[in-house]
Amino acid sequence: RLQAACSLGASESPEAGRALAQLMVRDADDMYIRAAVFSSAHIHFDQLAQASLENGVLLSELIKLGGSHSKASLDALVSRLAVPGKDGFQPGQLRSLATWIDHNPEASSGLAEVIAKARNILADNDAPVPLRAAAIALLGRQPSHLAADQDRLTKFLTPQVPSEIKLAAVESMARVGGERLPDILLKGWPNYLPRERSHVLDTLLRRKDWTL
Repeated sequence: RLQAACSLGASESPEAGRALAQLMVRDADDMYIRAAVFSSAHIHFDQLAQASLENGVLLSELIKLGGSHSKASLDALVSRLAVPGKDGFQPGQLRSLATWIDHNPEASSGLAEVIAKARNILADNDAPVPLRAAAIALLGRQPSHLAADQDRLTKFLTPQVPSEIKLAAVESMARVGGERLPDILLKGWPNYLPRERSHVLDTLLRRKDWTL
């Protein structure tokens, strides 16, 4: 696969760029594959950026490559992701936008409509669970809505909530932080499933002040 990455990187064809992007996603943890892919990023940046945003991998590394072309490409991709398809937003779109805000917090102001839509999706009990879980990743991004979003997330720690949504809520609450987080998360401890308890413990152990 390393040889394939080097060979694809030497080609300027769009097909080679797409194949290279697939390799990047599949072998994101392989430092040698990453090095081979990034060595030709200036040729295939658009395809790599799209795959990175859609799969939530190596985005920070691509951003570090810098340059006006990379920023313009990423901005264009984010703009496309912010538009729902004929069947509405898909989980991958919302997760990718959340990843983008992780690296560019100021982008939340330009994505206010999408974030508002994410709140509506989360409140819709008939929406698919994966979509609602993905929507949670966009909450807690705007200072003016922070307190309200924290209250929303807390309500998803109850036994009736599907585990996928509950775990996503824990992750978003950890990102927002706050000294009350340990008490909030541990309040529902008796009713958590084993995998939920494990995730809560892992979350609290991330920061020393949450374990004191």
